[in-house]
Amino acid sequence: MSVNEIVFAQKYLDLINITSPKVLFDNHSVPITSVKSPGDLSFRKLRVKSVPPPRGEVQIQVNLRSIKPPKFSVDYSLSGKTTIYTLKQKLVENGYVNDNSTIKLMNKSKIAGDEVSLEDLAKENKLSLVVMVSKEATSNVQEDTEPPSELPSKTITSQSWSKIHQLLRDDLGEPEASKVLDRWKTSSS
Repeated sequence: MSVNEIVFAQKYLDLINITSPKVLFDNHSVPITSVKSPGDLSFRKLRVKSVPPPRGEVQIQVNLRSIKPPKFSVDYSLSGKTTIYTLKQKLVENGYVNDNSTIKLMNKSKIAGDEVSLEDLAKENKLSLVVMVSKEATSNVQEDTEPPSELPSKTITSQSWSKIHQLLRDDLGEPEASKVLDRWKTSSS
């Protein structure tokens, strides 16, 4: 609500008229007892938002429990400024979980973000969180495995080996054909 200049000037002049018969002191003030009536001076009441007192270093009792394997329940007493991300790292450091990217902390069935501090979630300096651990991502690459054999499951007869040896001998010569045939026989058995 703004006051226009004319109303302000009138109220200011009324205030001067009330105090003008009195001599002002050096600090330009008048004793309150000498003021008879404020006249038509009406001032509106100021509304001030209440500012919460600054929070000190609050210790919060945190209970973490998992409901799926690996099952565990652990209690910590941590600073209110501690974030969810720091709490996840603490679980990894203490060996409850292998990787903090697989952890989700839930408060009242809502997933708590990594940047949220404990004091934002806690009520009366106590907090209970459910730990959900997802399975770690497995790689699709198989290590130390041989490619599947493309040979038929039936055994090769000696007549077939003789025919193969003859073909190899025609193309490669005798000593080389025997070496190739021996390697082939050992890989197929």
